[in-house]
Amino acid sequence: MKEIKTRHLILWGGTEYEVDAFMKMLRDEGDFELFTGIEYSEAGMKEFEECFKWRHQNYTPGKRFFIFRKEDLDHIIGYVDIQIECKWPDSKVKIELEIYISAKFRRKGYGSEVAREMLWQLFEHETWVQNKQMFARTLSDNYAAINFLKKLGFQKVDEDYAAFISGFVDWSDSCQKPVSEYRLDWEQKIGWKKEENKKLWKSQRKIMYAESWFRHKEELRKYLQTHEQMEYAKDYIDLLKVLIKIVINPDEEERPLKIEQIIEIDKGCYGGEKVWLIPQEEEPDVRDFIVTYMAYGTCSGCDLLEGIISNSDMVTDFANEKQINDYMLLALHLLQRMRRLLSVEDFELDERFTKALYRGKEEAMLKQLEEIAGN
Repeated sequence: MKEIKTRHLILWGGTEYEVDAFMKMLRDEGDFELFTGIEYSEAGMKEFEECFKWRHQNYTPGKRFFIFRKEDLDHIIGYVDIQIECKWPDSKVKIELEIYISAKFRRKGYGSEVAREMLWQLFEHETWVQNKQMFARTLSDNYAAINFLKKLGFQKVDEDYAAFISGFVDWSDSCQKPVSEYRLDWEQKIGWKKEENKKLWKSQRKIMYAESWFRHKEELRKYLQTHEQMEYAKDYIDLLKVLIKIVINPDEEERPLKIEQIIEIDKGCYGGEKVWLIPQEEEPDVRDFIVTYMAYGTCSGCDLLEGIISNSDMVTDFANEKQINDYMLLALHLLQRMRRLLSVEDFELDERFTKALYRGKEEAMLKQLEEIAGN
C-alpha cells in the first residue's frame, strides 16, 4: 500500500526527500515539543531526526505516509503513522495513531479525513488485526489535539510525564510536561452490537480474562451443579482452582496458570484477607505471577464462603440453585480482582531504569525522578 487517496488528499509513503521536508516543517513551525513531548534543542532535534529516518526505513511499510493536497503534489502538508508494537507480557499488539498537520492547513478537516481513512483501512481491511483498539498520545495541554481525538471517538485512559509514556523520550531529556494517552474502541465507535457487560469490560481493559468468563461461565455453572460442594468449597483456594481450570486455562494454552503451584498468603487470625500468587511458568520470576485476593471472616455472617455453605445442611451436599448463583458471584469476584504482580507500566519503567544504567545516565534519571517527585 504505497498510496492512498481520500476526497481531498493523497497519502504517499515518500522518500528521504519527504522526511527532510517534514523535519524542516517541524523546525520552522516550532512544533517539535508539540510532536515529541520534550523541549526543543538542537541535540534533541538531531536525535529525533535519526530515529525518525531509521523508523521510516525499517518499520511497517505501508503504514507511514506523508500527506499532500491533490491540487499541490509538490509540498507536503503533514504526516500520519500507524505504529504497531508487540507489548509484554501477553504479546498483544498495540496500535498507535500519530498524525501531524502543518499549522497553515489546520482547521480545514484534513486531519479528520486522514485519520478516518487510516482507521478504516486498518480495522476493516487488515485481517490480522484482532484487538480493534487504537491509541494516541498528546501533551495534556494541547487542547486542539484533545478535541480532535474526542471528535474521532477517542477517550482518555492515562496521563503521566513524557518519560513514562513516550518511547522516544529519555531520562536525560527535559520531560516535565504531562502527556495524555487516548484510546478508540473501533467496534463500539461504528456501532457493532455486543453484550452490554462484555462491551463495558472491554472498554475498561482493567479486568483480566473477561473474554474467558463470558465464554466459559456456563461450563463453570454446570460443574457446580454436578459436583458436591466438598470438591470446590472447602476453602476459597478450591473454588479459585476450579475457576482457573474451567474458565481461564482453556484460553491460555501457551501460558496456562499453574494451579498446583499457587502460593497462598494469609496473615489473618479471626479475619483478614487471603492473597494468592498464581504463576504462569514452572520457574517463574516476578513478571510471571497473577495475583488475586479475598477478605474472609470466622462465621457465616462475616465470611462470604461460610455464608454460602450455611444455606445447605452439609458441605458434602450438592449446591442448590441459590448457592450456585452465589458461588458464581464469588468466582466472578476472584476473577475481577486478578492483576499482574508486576504491571506492564512497572515493567516498562524497569526497562527504562536498565536503559539509563547501561547508557551511563543513571544520575540524570535519578535527578529526573527527584524533580518529578517534588512536583
